[in-house]
Amino acid sequence: MGKRGRPLGKLGYKWEDNIKMDFQTVKLEGVDWIDLARDMDEFQTLVKAVTNVWVQLSVENLWAS
Repeated sequence: MGKRGRPLGKLGYKWEDNIKMDFQTVKLEGVDWIDLARDMDEFQTLVKAVTNVWVQLSVENLWAS
């Protein structure tokens, strides 16, 4: 393992990439996440929306297996 817990020779996602993927998941592509993070109320709303989507996907995957 490398310094950050990733297998050597394999690139992992940076946290910025994870945020962009979450935005795509909740259909917020093109939104400036840095500006959004500065508005705590809007940011918390986004976090709740993304969390709900990921929980729903996890439950669906659990039932499908």
